[in-house]
Amino acid sequence: NTAAGGEGDLNTDRLSNLRKIGSAFSKFIFELPKDAGYQVLLQHCEDLWETLEQTKDLPEIMRYCESEISWYQSIWEMQGSVEKTSFGQMRSINELGYYE
Repeated sequence: NTAAGGEGDLNTDRLSNLRKIGSAFSKFIFELPKDAGYQVLLQHCEDLWETLEQTKDLPEIMRYCESEISWYQSIWEMQGSVEKTSFGQMRSINELGYYE
């Protein structure tokens, strides 16, 4: 079984909360080049501030996710080698633009 496999509302909420945080910070995670200048960084911050205005409970969601970090780690550890390989390939693509 996986957490997404219908194990209950609590697990669904945990994953949904993590997705909300990932979406809120996606420009910092996926779209901020290492050589980004001040203007690009400022624009990403402004986008995040807009998200915070629309999702007022985001700081609370972040604190909740932090308190559940051991649960997220256990989900990671339960994943099979195929899933971990896929995650590794996605990480390589995000970092290098290709996977090895």
